[in-house]
Amino acid sequence: MFSSIKFKLAILYSLALILTLGIYGIFAYYYTRKNLLDGLDNSLRSEVKWIRDAIEPKVSNFEISIPETGEQNETSVDSTLEDEIWNIIYEHSLLSSKKQFIQIKHENGREIYRSLSLGSLDLPIDSVSTVEGEITLTTCKLNLHKIRLAVLKSKYLTIGVAYPLEEINHALSNLFRILILLAPLALLVSIVGGVFLAGRSLKPVDHIVKIANEITAGNLDRRIPEPKSNDEIARLIKTLNNMIERLDKSFKQMKQFSADVSHELKTPLTIIRGEIELAISGKKKSSELKKTLINILDEVVRLSNMVENLLMLFKSDTGQVNLNFKEVNIAELIKDLLEDIDILAEEKGIKVEAERLDEAIVLGDEIRLKQLFLNLIDNAIKYNKSGGRVTISIVRENNFVNVSIADTGIGIPKDEINLIFERFYRVDKTRTRDTGGTGLGLSIAKSIAESHNGRIEVESELGKGSKFSVILPALP
Repeated sequence: MFSSIKFKLAILYSLALILTLGIYGIFAYYYTRKNLLDGLDNSLRSEVKWIRDAIEPKVSNFEISIPETGEQNETSVDSTLEDEIWNIIYEHSLLSSKKQFIQIKHENGREIYRSLSLGSLDLPIDSVSTVEGEITLTTCKLNLHKIRLAVLKSKYLTIGVAYPLEEINHALSNLFRILILLAPLALLVSIVGGVFLAGRSLKPVDHIVKIANEITAGNLDRRIPEPKSNDEIARLIKTLNNMIERLDKSFKQMKQFSADVSHELKTPLTIIRGEIELAISGKKKSSELKKTLINILDEVVRLSNMVENLLMLFKSDTGQVNLNFKEVNIAELIKDLLEDIDILAEEKGIKVEAERLDEAIVLGDEIRLKQLFLNLIDNAIKYNKSGGRVTISIVRENNFVNVSIADTGIGIPKDEINLIFERFYRVDKTRTRDTGGTGLGLSIAKSIAESHNGRIEVESELGKGSKFSVILPALP
Protein backbone atom coordinates (compact mmCIF):
# COMPACT_ATOMS: atom_id res chain seq x y z
CA MET A 1 0.00 0.00 0.00
CA PHE A 2 2.70 2.50 1.01
CA SER A 3 4.54 1.94 -2.27
CA SER A 4 1.46 2.57 -4.43
CA ILE A 5 1.19 5.70 -6.54
CA LYS A 6 -2.20 6.37 -4.96
CA PHE A 7 -0.72 6.59 -1.47
CA LYS A 8 2.27 8.64 -2.66
CA LEU A 9 -0.03 11.10 -4.42
CA ALA A 10 -2.14 11.39 -1.26
CA ILE A 11 0.97 12.11 0.85
CA LEU A 12 2.25 14.68 -1.65
CA TYR A 13 -1.20 16.25 -1.78
CA SER A 14 -1.33 16.37 2.03
CA LEU A 15 2.16 17.88 2.30
CA ALA A 16 1.26 20.49 -0.30
CA LEU A 17 -1.96 21.32 1.56
CA ILE A 18 -0.21 21.55 4.95
CA LEU A 19 2.49 23.75 3.44
CA THR A 20 -0.16 25.94 1.86
CA LEU A 21 -2.12 26.15 5.10
CA GLY A 22 1.08 26.94 6.99
CA ILE A 23 1.96 29.79 4.64
CA TYR A 24 -1.64 30.99 4.72
CA GLY A 25 -1.72 30.77 8.54
CA ILE A 26 1.48 32.80 8.91
CA PHE A 27 0.18 35.37 6.45
CA ALA A 28 -3.25 35.48 8.13
CA TYR A 29 -1.70 35.83 11.60
CA TYR A 30 0.60 38.71 10.70
CA TYR A 31 -1.98 40.36 8.45
CA THR A 32 -4.60 40.22 11.24
CA ARG A 33 -2.07 41.50 13.77
CA LYS A 34 -1.14 44.41 11.52
CA ASN A 35 -4.79 45.27 10.86
CA LEU A 36 -5.67 45.16 14.56
CA LEU A 37 -2.72 47.36 15.50
CA ASP A 38 -3.47 49.77 12.66
CA GLY A 39 -7.11 49.90 13.74
CA LEU A 40 -6.04 50.54 17.33
CA ASP A 41 -3.66 53.33 16.27
CA ASN A 42 -6.37 54.98 14.18
CA SER A 43 -8.78 54.75 17.10
CA LEU A 44 -6.17 56.30 19.44
CA ARG A 45 -5.56 59.16 17.03
CA SER A 46 -9.28 59.82 16.74
CA GLU A 47 -9.70 59.81 20.52
CA VAL A 48 -6.82 62.19 21.11
CA LYS A 49 -8.03 64.60 18.43
CA TRP A 50 -11.60 64.51 19.74
CA ILE A 51 -10.46 65.28 23.30
CA ARG A 52 -8.28 68.12 22.09
CA ASP A 53 -11.07 69.61 19.98
CA ALA A 54 -13.60 69.18 22.81
CA ILE A 55 -11.76 70.66 25.76
CA GLU A 56 -8.97 72.89 24.44
CA PRO A 57 -11.33 75.81 23.62
CA LYS A 58 -12.67 75.70 27.16
CA VAL A 59 -9.21 75.69 28.67
CA SER A 60 -8.02 78.55 26.45
CA ASN A 61 -11.10 80.66 27.21
CA PHE A 62 -10.67 80.01 30.90
CA GLU A 63 -7.06 81.09 30.81
CA ILE A 64 -7.95 84.32 28.99
CA SER A 65 -10.85 85.23 31.29
CA ILE A 66 -9.12 84.58 34.62
CA PRO A 67 -9.33 87.75 36.76
CA GLU A 68 -6.41 88.70 38.95
CA THR A 69 -8.10 87.93 42.24
CA GLY A 70 -7.33 85.85 45.26
CA GLU A 71 -6.49 82.18 45.34
CA GLN A 72 -9.92 81.20 46.68
CA ASN A 73 -11.72 82.46 43.54
CA GLU A 74 -9.20 80.67 41.18
CA THR A 75 -9.69 77.37 42.92
CA SER A 76 -13.43 77.68 42.62
CA VAL A 77 -13.25 78.42 38.86
CA ASP A 78 -10.67 75.62 38.29
CA SER A 79 -12.94 73.10 40.01
CA THR A 80 -15.87 74.17 37.86
CA LEU A 81 -13.78 73.70 34.66
CA GLU A 82 -12.45 70.33 35.77
CA ASP A 83 -15.96 69.12 36.53
CA GLU A 84 -17.13 70.23 33.11
CA ILE A 85 -14.16 68.52 31.36
CA TRP A 86 -14.67 65.39 33.43
CA ASN A 87 -18.37 65.23 32.48
CA ILE A 88 -17.61 65.69 28.73
CA ILE A 89 -14.99 62.97 28.63
CA TYR A 90 -16.93 60.62 30.91
CA GLU A 91 -20.07 60.86 28.76
CA HIS A 92 -17.95 60.22 25.67
CA SER A 93 -16.26 57.23 27.33
CA LEU A 94 -19.63 55.67 28.09
CA LEU A 95 -20.28 55.52 24.32
CA SER A 96 -17.00 53.66 23.70
CA SER A 97 -16.97 49.91 24.19
CA LYS A 98 -13.20 49.79 24.52
CA LYS A 99 -11.37 49.85 27.77
CA GLN A 100 -9.24 52.96 27.58
CA PHE A 101 -7.00 55.05 29.81
CA ILE A 102 -7.10 58.82 29.54
CA GLN A 103 -4.95 61.38 31.32
CA ILE A 104 -4.83 65.13 30.59
CA LYS A 105 -2.39 67.66 32.01
CA HIS A 106 -2.29 71.39 31.76
CA GLU A 107 0.80 73.09 30.37
CA ASN A 108 1.80 74.06 33.88
CA GLY A 109 1.88 70.37 34.86
CA ARG A 110 -1.41 70.31 36.73
CA GLU A 111 -3.58 67.26 36.04
CA ILE A 112 -6.95 68.23 34.60
CA TYR A 113 -8.43 64.75 34.01
CA ARG A 114 -7.67 61.09 34.61
CA SER A 115 -9.92 58.10 33.86
CA LEU A 116 -11.13 56.02 36.77
CA SER A 117 -9.55 52.92 35.14
CA LEU A 118 -6.09 54.34 35.84
CA GLY A 119 -6.60 54.28 39.59
CA SER A 120 -3.42 55.59 41.19
CA LEU A 121 -1.28 54.88 38.13
CA ASP A 122 0.00 57.52 35.73
CA LEU A 123 0.42 57.27 31.99
CA PRO A 124 4.06 57.95 31.01
CA ILE A 125 3.04 60.93 28.89
CA ASP A 126 5.81 63.15 30.29
CA SER A 127 8.52 60.69 29.25
CA VAL A 128 7.35 60.51 25.63
CA SER A 129 9.13 62.90 23.30
CA THR A 130 6.47 64.82 21.41
CA VAL A 131 6.29 67.67 18.93
CA GLU A 132 3.54 70.21 19.46
CA GLY A 133 0.52 69.49 17.30
CA GLU A 134 1.67 65.96 16.33
CA ILE A 135 0.48 62.63 17.72
CA THR A 136 3.14 60.24 18.99
CA LEU A 137 2.30 56.53 19.21
CA THR A 138 4.33 54.16 21.36
CA THR A 139 4.07 50.82 23.14
CA CYS A 140 4.98 50.79 26.80
CA LYS A 141 4.13 49.15 30.11
CA LEU A 142 1.53 50.26 32.62
CA ASN A 143 2.18 48.31 35.79
CA LEU A 144 2.42 44.71 34.44
CA HIS A 145 0.36 45.28 31.29
CA LYS A 146 1.44 46.40 27.84
CA ILE A 147 -0.41 49.37 26.43
CA ARG A 148 -0.49 51.32 23.20
CA LEU A 149 -0.16 55.00 24.05
CA ALA A 150 -1.00 58.06 21.95
CA VAL A 151 0.34 61.42 23.18
CA LEU A 152 -0.63 64.83 21.80
CA LYS A 153 0.90 68.08 23.04
CA SER A 154 -0.95 71.29 22.21
CA LYS A 155 -0.53 74.91 23.29
CA TYR A 156 -2.35 74.39 26.58
CA LEU A 157 -2.61 70.65 27.10
CA THR A 158 -0.76 67.35 27.08
CA ILE A 159 -3.22 64.55 26.29
CA GLY A 160 -2.55 60.83 26.67
CA VAL A 161 -4.89 58.10 25.56
CA ALA A 162 -3.95 54.42 25.91
CA TYR A 163 -5.53 51.04 25.18
CA PRO A 164 -4.33 47.78 26.68
CA LEU A 165 -2.88 45.30 24.15
CA GLU A 166 -4.34 42.35 26.02
CA GLU A 167 -7.45 42.21 23.83
CA ILE A 168 -5.39 42.16 20.63
CA ASN A 169 -3.00 39.58 22.04
CA HIS A 170 -5.94 37.50 23.20
CA ALA A 171 -7.52 37.65 19.73
CA LEU A 172 -4.21 36.69 18.12
CA SER A 173 -3.76 33.84 20.59
CA ASN A 174 -7.21 32.52 19.73
CA LEU A 175 -6.40 32.74 16.02
CA PHE A 176 -3.11 30.88 16.59
CA ARG A 177 -4.87 28.15 18.58
CA ILE A 178 -7.48 27.75 15.85
CA LEU A 179 -4.78 27.39 13.19
CA ILE A 180 -2.88 24.84 15.29
CA LEU A 181 -6.05 22.85 16.02
CA LEU A 182 -7.08 22.92 12.36
CA ALA A 183 -3.71 21.56 11.13
CA PRO A 184 -4.22 17.90 12.27
CA LEU A 185 -7.82 17.96 11.06
CA ALA A 186 -6.73 19.39 7.70
CA LEU A 187 -3.98 16.75 7.48
CA LEU A 188 -6.44 13.93 8.18
CA VAL A 189 -8.99 15.26 5.70
CA SER A 190 -6.29 15.81 3.07
CA ILE A 191 -4.95 12.25 3.43
CA VAL A 192 -8.41 10.68 3.24
CA GLY A 193 -9.46 13.02 0.44
CA GLY A 194 -6.14 12.55 -1.34
CA VAL A 195 -6.45 8.76 -1.27
CA PHE A 196 -10.03 9.01 -2.52
CA LEU A 197 -9.23 11.50 -5.30
CA ALA A 198 -6.06 9.66 -6.31
CA GLY A 199 -8.02 6.40 -6.42
CA ARG A 200 -10.66 8.00 -8.64
CA SER A 201 -8.01 9.55 -10.87
CA LEU A 202 -6.00 6.33 -11.20
CA LYS A 203 -8.99 4.06 -11.70
CA PRO A 204 -8.51 4.15 -15.51
CA VAL A 205 -4.93 2.94 -14.93
CA ASP A 206 -6.27 -0.22 -13.25
CA HIS A 207 -8.47 -0.72 -16.30
CA ILE A 208 -5.43 -0.29 -18.57
CA VAL A 209 -3.44 -2.81 -16.51
CA LYS A 210 -6.28 -5.34 -16.68
CA ILE A 211 -6.58 -5.11 -20.47
CA ALA A 212 -2.80 -5.02 -20.95
CA ASN A 213 -2.47 -8.25 -18.95
CA GLU A 214 -5.02 -9.87 -21.25
CA ILE A 215 -3.04 -8.95 -24.39
CA THR A 216 -0.63 -11.70 -25.45
CA ALA A 217 1.29 -12.61 -28.59
CA GLY A 218 -1.82 -14.39 -29.81
CA ASN A 219 -4.16 -11.36 -29.68
CA LEU A 220 -1.97 -8.37 -30.48
CA ASP A 221 -4.79 -7.03 -32.64
CA ARG A 222 -6.65 -6.05 -29.46
CA ARG A 223 -6.49 -2.41 -28.35
CA ILE A 224 -7.23 -0.48 -25.15
CA PRO A 225 -10.38 1.67 -25.58
CA GLU A 226 -9.35 5.31 -25.91
CA PRO A 227 -11.38 7.93 -23.98
CA LYS A 228 -12.66 11.06 -25.69
CA SER A 229 -10.70 13.34 -23.35
CA ASN A 230 -7.19 14.54 -24.13
CA ASP A 231 -5.71 14.20 -20.66
CA GLU A 232 -2.59 12.31 -19.53
CA ILE A 233 -4.46 9.00 -19.27
CA ALA A 234 -5.76 9.36 -22.82
CA ARG A 235 -2.26 10.09 -24.11
CA LEU A 236 -0.92 7.09 -22.16
CA ILE A 237 -3.54 4.81 -23.70
CA LYS A 238 -2.78 6.16 -27.17
CA THR A 239 0.95 5.56 -26.62
CA LEU A 240 0.32 2.00 -25.40
CA ASN A 241 -1.93 1.29 -28.39
CA ASN A 242 0.76 2.58 -30.74
CA MET A 243 3.32 0.39 -28.98
CA ILE A 244 1.04 -2.67 -29.27
CA GLU A 245 0.52 -1.87 -32.93
CA ARG A 246 4.28 -1.75 -33.49
CA LEU A 247 4.67 -5.03 -31.60
CA ASP A 248 1.91 -6.57 -33.68
CA LYS A 249 3.67 -5.45 -36.85
CA SER A 250 7.03 -6.72 -35.57
CA PHE A 251 5.57 -10.11 -34.62
CA LYS A 252 3.97 -10.43 -38.05
CA GLN A 253 7.26 -9.50 -39.71
CA MET A 254 9.13 -12.00 -37.55
CA LYS A 255 6.57 -14.67 -38.37
CA GLN A 256 6.83 -13.90 -42.07
CA PHE A 257 10.61 -13.72 -41.81
CA SER A 258 10.77 -17.12 -40.10
CA ALA A 259 8.53 -18.61 -42.76
CA ASP A 260 10.65 -17.08 -45.53
CA VAL A 261 13.91 -18.28 -43.96
CA SER A 262 12.48 -21.77 -43.54
CA HIS A 263 11.37 -21.77 -47.16
CA GLU A 264 14.70 -20.42 -48.42
CA LEU A 265 16.67 -22.97 -46.42
CA LYS A 266 14.39 -25.86 -47.29
CA THR A 267 15.00 -25.75 -51.05
CA PRO A 268 18.82 -25.87 -51.07
CA LEU A 269 18.87 -28.40 -48.24
CA THR A 270 16.45 -30.60 -50.17
CA ILE A 271 18.65 -30.35 -53.26
CA ILE A 272 21.79 -31.15 -51.26
CA ARG A 273 20.08 -34.12 -49.61
CA GLY A 274 18.85 -35.46 -52.93
CA GLU A 275 22.22 -35.12 -54.59
CA ILE A 276 23.97 -36.87 -51.68
CA GLU A 277 21.42 -39.70 -51.64
CA LEU A 278 21.92 -40.28 -55.36
CA ALA A 279 25.68 -40.23 -54.91
CA ILE A 280 25.48 -42.75 -52.06
CA SER A 281 23.24 -45.05 -54.03
CA GLY A 282 26.17 -45.74 -56.38
CA LYS A 283 24.04 -45.35 -59.51
CA LYS A 284 26.10 -42.43 -60.83
CA LYS A 285 29.33 -42.60 -62.76
CA SER A 286 32.46 -40.82 -61.56
CA SER A 287 31.95 -37.99 -64.06
CA GLU A 288 28.40 -37.51 -62.79
CA LEU A 289 29.60 -37.59 -59.19
CA LYS A 290 31.86 -34.64 -59.91
CA LYS A 291 28.92 -32.70 -61.31
CA THR A 292 26.91 -33.66 -58.23
CA LEU A 293 29.61 -32.32 -55.96
CA ILE A 294 29.69 -29.06 -57.95
CA ASN A 295 25.90 -28.69 -57.50
CA ILE A 296 26.23 -29.38 -53.79
CA LEU A 297 29.02 -26.81 -53.57
CA ASP A 298 26.86 -24.21 -55.34
CA GLU A 299 24.04 -24.76 -52.87
CA VAL A 300 26.41 -24.64 -49.90
CA VAL A 301 27.87 -21.36 -51.19
CA ARG A 302 24.37 -20.01 -51.62
CA LEU A 303 23.43 -21.07 -48.10
CA SER A 304 26.63 -19.54 -46.74
CA ASN A 305 25.91 -16.23 -48.50
CA MET A 306 22.35 -16.25 -47.16
CA VAL A 307 23.49 -16.87 -43.59
CA GLU A 308 26.17 -14.18 -43.90
CA ASN A 309 23.64 -11.67 -45.23
CA LEU A 310 21.14 -12.53 -42.49
CA LEU A 311 23.85 -12.11 -39.88
CA MET A 312 24.76 -8.72 -41.30
CA LEU A 313 21.13 -7.57 -41.26
CA PHE A 314 20.76 -8.79 -37.69
CA LYS A 315 23.85 -6.85 -36.60
CA SER A 316 22.55 -3.78 -38.42
CA ASP A 317 19.15 -4.04 -36.68
CA THR A 318 20.81 -4.35 -33.28
CA GLY A 319 23.44 -1.66 -33.89
CA GLN A 320 26.36 -4.09 -33.78
CA VAL A 321 27.82 -3.21 -37.20
CA ASN A 322 31.16 -1.43 -36.83
CA LEU A 323 31.65 1.01 -39.68
CA ASN A 324 35.06 2.41 -40.57
CA PHE A 325 34.19 5.96 -41.67
CA LYS A 326 36.62 7.88 -43.82
CA GLU A 327 36.53 10.15 -46.86
CA VAL A 328 35.46 8.18 -49.95
CA ASN A 329 35.54 9.41 -53.55
CA ILE A 330 32.27 8.13 -54.99
CA ALA A 331 33.35 8.60 -58.61
CA GLU A 332 36.49 6.52 -58.09
CA LEU A 333 34.52 3.85 -56.22
CA ILE A 334 32.00 3.52 -59.10
CA LYS A 335 34.79 3.32 -61.69
CA ASP A 336 36.38 0.43 -59.79
CA LEU A 337 33.04 -1.37 -59.63
CA LEU A 338 32.50 -0.93 -63.39
CA GLU A 339 35.75 -2.77 -64.07
CA ASP A 340 34.67 -5.65 -61.82
CA ILE A 341 31.16 -5.87 -63.24
CA ASP A 342 32.10 -5.89 -66.94
CA ILE A 343 32.63 -9.68 -67.05
CA LEU A 344 29.19 -10.42 -65.58
CA ALA A 345 27.58 -7.87 -67.91
CA GLU A 346 29.21 -9.38 -71.00
CA GLU A 347 27.96 -12.87 -70.06
CA LYS A 348 24.40 -11.54 -69.91
CA GLY A 349 24.79 -9.42 -73.03
CA ILE A 350 24.16 -6.24 -71.03
CA LYS A 351 25.88 -2.95 -71.77
CA VAL A 352 26.94 -0.97 -68.69
CA GLU A 353 27.86 2.67 -69.26
CA ALA A 354 28.62 5.75 -67.16
CA GLU A 355 26.61 8.75 -68.28
CA ARG A 356 27.85 11.41 -65.87
CA LEU A 357 30.31 11.09 -63.02
CA ASP A 358 30.62 14.25 -60.90
CA GLU A 359 33.39 14.33 -58.33
CA ALA A 360 31.95 13.97 -54.83
CA ILE A 361 33.44 13.06 -51.47
CA VAL A 362 31.33 11.38 -48.76
CA LEU A 363 32.13 10.24 -45.24
CA GLY A 364 31.52 6.51 -45.15
CA ASP A 365 32.71 2.94 -44.96
CA GLU A 366 34.24 2.15 -48.36
CA ILE A 367 33.62 -1.61 -48.14
CA ARG A 368 29.94 -1.19 -47.23
CA LEU A 369 29.41 1.47 -49.91
CA LYS A 370 30.90 -0.91 -52.50
CA GLN A 371 28.51 -3.59 -51.30
CA LEU A 372 25.59 -1.16 -51.59
CA PHE A 373 26.30 -0.13 -55.19
CA LEU A 374 27.37 -3.65 -56.23
CA ASN A 375 24.02 -5.05 -55.06
CA LEU A 376 22.11 -2.42 -57.05
CA ILE A 377 24.22 -2.85 -60.21
CA ASP A 378 24.05 -6.66 -59.88
CA ASN A 379 20.24 -6.49 -59.68
CA ALA A 380 20.13 -4.15 -62.68
CA ILE A 381 22.06 -6.75 -64.69
CA LYS A 382 20.26 -9.85 -63.38
CA TYR A 383 16.76 -8.51 -63.99
CA ASN A 384 17.53 -6.84 -67.31
CA LYS A 385 16.49 -7.96 -70.77
CA SER A 386 18.94 -9.66 -73.13
CA GLY A 387 20.86 -6.93 -74.93
CA GLY A 388 19.65 -4.37 -72.40
CA ARG A 389 21.48 -1.41 -70.93
CA VAL A 390 22.50 -0.22 -67.45
CA THR A 391 23.25 3.49 -67.04
CA ILE A 392 25.11 4.88 -64.04
CA SER A 393 25.40 8.58 -63.17
CA ILE A 394 26.74 10.63 -60.27
CA VAL A 395 25.27 14.11 -59.79
CA ARG A 396 26.45 16.52 -57.10
CA GLU A 397 23.59 18.71 -55.84
CA ASN A 398 24.32 21.23 -53.07
CA ASN A 399 25.34 19.19 -50.00
CA PHE A 400 24.24 15.84 -51.43
CA VAL A 401 25.39 13.38 -54.05
CA ASN A 402 22.87 11.41 -56.12
CA VAL A 403 24.11 8.08 -57.52
CA SER A 404 21.50 6.68 -59.92
CA ILE A 405 21.50 3.23 -61.52
CA ALA A 406 18.96 2.80 -64.32
CA ASP A 407 18.19 -0.35 -66.31
CA THR A 408 15.98 -1.41 -69.20
CA GLY A 409 14.75 -4.54 -67.43
CA ILE A 410 11.45 -6.05 -66.42
CA GLY A 411 10.43 -3.19 -64.15
CA ILE A 412 8.48 -3.29 -60.91
CA PRO A 413 4.69 -3.09 -60.48
CA LYS A 414 3.62 0.11 -58.70
CA ASP A 415 1.90 -1.80 -55.91
CA GLU A 416 5.14 -3.68 -55.16
CA ILE A 417 7.63 -0.79 -55.11
CA ASN A 418 7.12 -0.29 -51.35
CA LEU A 419 7.71 -4.03 -50.75
CA ILE A 420 10.96 -4.63 -52.61
CA PHE A 421 13.14 -3.67 -49.62
CA GLU A 422 11.53 -6.33 -47.42
CA ARG A 423 13.66 -9.36 -46.75
CA PHE A 424 13.25 -12.30 -49.15
CA TYR A 425 10.79 -10.33 -51.28
CA ARG A 426 11.26 -10.81 -55.03
CA VAL A 427 9.36 -9.22 -57.88
CA ASP A 428 10.14 -12.01 -60.37
CA LYS A 429 9.73 -15.09 -58.17
CA THR A 430 10.12 -17.48 -61.10
CA ARG A 431 13.73 -16.41 -61.73
CA THR A 432 14.99 -16.68 -58.17
CA ARG A 433 17.14 -19.72 -58.48
CA ASP A 434 18.30 -18.85 -61.98
CA THR A 435 19.75 -15.55 -60.80
CA GLY A 436 21.18 -17.04 -57.63
CA GLY A 437 19.68 -14.30 -55.49
CA THR A 438 18.55 -14.65 -51.90
CA GLY A 439 16.07 -11.77 -51.78
CA LEU A 440 18.23 -9.90 -49.26
CA GLY A 441 20.25 -7.62 -51.55
CA LEU A 442 17.91 -4.62 -51.49
CA SER A 443 17.34 -4.98 -47.73
CA ILE A 444 21.11 -4.84 -47.21
CA ALA A 445 21.44 -1.89 -49.61
CA LYS A 446 18.78 0.07 -47.74
CA SER A 447 20.40 -0.73 -44.38
CA ILE A 448 23.81 0.48 -45.61
CA ALA A 449 22.33 3.70 -47.06
CA GLU A 450 20.51 4.51 -43.81
CA SER A 451 23.65 3.82 -41.74
CA HIS A 452 25.32 6.57 -43.84
CA ASN A 453 22.42 9.01 -43.18
CA GLY A 454 21.22 8.47 -46.74
CA ARG A 455 18.23 6.98 -48.54
CA ILE A 456 17.25 5.04 -51.66
CA GLU A 457 14.54 6.24 -54.04
CA VAL A 458 12.95 4.06 -56.74
CA GLU A 459 11.31 4.92 -60.05
CA SER A 460 10.02 2.08 -62.19
CA GLU A 461 7.67 1.26 -65.03
CA LEU A 462 6.60 -2.29 -65.65
CA GLY A 463 8.25 -3.74 -68.75
CA LYS A 464 10.43 -0.67 -69.36
CA GLY A 465 12.93 -0.70 -66.51
CA SER A 466 13.77 0.75 -63.11
CA LYS A 467 15.91 3.52 -61.68
CA PHE A 468 17.42 3.31 -58.19
CA SER A 469 18.81 6.57 -56.74
CA VAL A 470 21.10 6.55 -53.72
CA ILE A 471 21.25 9.97 -52.05
CA LEU A 472 24.07 10.53 -49.57
CA PRO A 473 25.32 13.63 -47.71
CA ALA A 474 28.47 14.99 -49.40
CA LEU A 475 31.41 16.72 -47.78
CA PRO A 476 32.03 20.36 -48.78
